[in-house]
Amino acid sequence: MKKNTIRKKADRTVSRYSTASMIGLHLVSAPIVGVGLGWLADNFFNSTPYGISIGLILGFVSGFLNVKADTKKLKHEAEKHEQQKVEQEIERIYREQNPHEFIEYGLFGDEKKKDLSKTNE
Repeated sequence: MKKNTIRKKADRTVSRYSTASMIGLHLVSAPIVGVGLGWLADNFFNSTPYGISIGLILGFVSGFLNVKADTKKLKHEAEKHEQQKVEQEIERIYREQNPHEFIEYGLFGDEKKKDLSKTNE
């Protein structure tokens, strides 16, 4: 395996773990920020329980919206990775069935990929 392939694979894994770890951070930090802003609003407007309550509610809503965006990103990355695996498997099967073309033309070129996608439709 080439070093670039290993590095890309490691980068994808680190990216997924960092996105997943941000989920917990969003659930904790957003309500804290909301309560802090609500406390400031309470001190400014002299309306003690309402600012903190509204800030807490908005913080939780914001946290869950951030979690939704993070899970959508993780899902998109997983689907992209699965698509790449399927394309590699199709390429491997095509190479096994047509070895003479790879000896003649070299590596899997763009023209061959277009031809292969047309035959699979």
